[in-house]
Amino acid sequence: MDRADRFRRSSMETLPMLSWFEKRAPIRVKFRVLAAFQALLGAIAVGLTAGSCTGVIHTSLAFDAVVAALTVVIMCATTLFAGGIMCRPYVQTVLRMEALAAGDLQSPIEHTDNKDCVGRMTQAMAIFRRNMEEANTAGAQRAMAAALAEGLGQLAQGNLTFRITSDFPADFVALRDDFNAAMDAMMAAVSAVNHAAASIDTGSGDILQASDDLSQRTEQQAASLEETAAAMQEITATVRDTAARADRANGVVGAARGEAEESGQVVARAVDAMGGIERASDEISEIISVIDGIAFQTNLLALNAGVEAARAGDAGRGFAVVASEVRALAQRSAEAAKDVKTRITASSIQVDAGVALVSATGEALQRLIGRFGEISALVAQIATAAEQQATALQQVNTAVGEMDGVTQQNAAMVEQATAAARNLSANASELVEQMVRFRTDRRAPPALKAVPAGNRVHQLQQRAADEGRRIAGQSTRRNPALAVAGDDWSAF
Repeated sequence: MDRADRFRRSSMETLPMLSWFEKRAPIRVKFRVLAAFQALLGAIAVGLTAGSCTGVIHTSLAFDAVVAALTVVIMCATTLFAGGIMCRPYVQTVLRMEALAAGDLQSPIEHTDNKDCVGRMTQAMAIFRRNMEEANTAGAQRAMAAALAEGLGQLAQGNLTFRITSDFPADFVALRDDFNAAMDAMMAAVSAVNHAAASIDTGSGDILQASDDLSQRTEQQAASLEETAAAMQEITATVRDTAARADRANGVVGAARGEAEESGQVVARAVDAMGGIERASDEISEIISVIDGIAFQTNLLALNAGVEAARAGDAGRGFAVVASEVRALAQRSAEAAKDVKTRITASSIQVDAGVALVSATGEALQRLIGRFGEISALVAQIATAAEQQATALQQVNTAVGEMDGVTQQNAAMVEQATAAARNLSANASELVEQMVRFRTDRRAPPALKAVPAGNRVHQLQQRAADEGRRIAGQSTRRNPALAVAGDDWSAF
């Protein structure tokens, strides 16, 4: 059959008449042409036989037999060839029609380019197949639209677990897969949004609580800073007054030191005067000793004069009286000199004691002057330190004032942050309520562990305290007067 088909096709390609006979000639014309050809062959064979029998054509019996056999063979071959050309398209068309009736829409329909009855039937079959394909496509599209509508309805209801499992046409399988992938992606996104919304709700609640606590602490801190600023003003005024008093005390100590130095000079002069008195007393004692010797000699002379007057008798009586008076005077002079010497000796002892006391007083005044110098230096240092402390306190007061202003601004910002946190918490709660409508079959990731607001506020306070100590350390390096060992501002 394959060889016959190939022969038939090659013959039709080389002989246009055969192509016309197979594809264009109607069936009646085909039968007429075949009958005419068969009649022509039969007429030729009969004519040859009749001519041979009547003697018109002189042929041998063998030639006649050969001609008859060839005629029969040609007629059979023509019949077979024509039958193949005429019947094969009908058989193929009938078989394809049966397959089409069985639902085979994929196999090709042949002979649709023929202009005969086979071509008309195959063209009708092609139209029927196209209509069936369109009907199947329409049904598949209706089923696909129904599946998509169901999926969209489930999506509208918030059911993200729905998946399209029905079969789609080959051209629309990607649409089904894309829809399922979109549902997977949306379910993952909604799950993540649910988790994020829950975390945001928890975090916004913590932020709101922390903001409220921070607002209260900021207000308390602002009040404390205001009180601290007032106290620092008073301390600054007190320290400045102390510095002024220390300066005045330094002046008073300097004046006292000058007076002490003058007193030391007076004591030195008194010591010198005491020395002069002591020397004068020694000279007086020497003079008294001379007077005592003169009185003793006068007494001896008076005694001798009395003895001589006694020897002279009455002539020397008057002289004896004078001698007696002189002796008495010498005696009184000796006693007076002795008394003066005793007093001068006592006075010398007192003068020595006074000189010693005045010397001790001078030494005490010198030590006191040295102490006054030390006190003056200390008071000067105290005044300088008080002035530095006053300057440092003024800087601290300025810093506290700035901190007070910043704290007031922070309090306002915290109020705004609290209002924003309250709005965020409300929006987060509303978002959670909206996201609850969606149903997913995936387990949501674990919620973030919420940190208590108190711990967060404590961490913020600790961070702020560390930053404050760092800034204070920088200020201390710039101004050593602000350095205070062991300061702890954590409670502040």
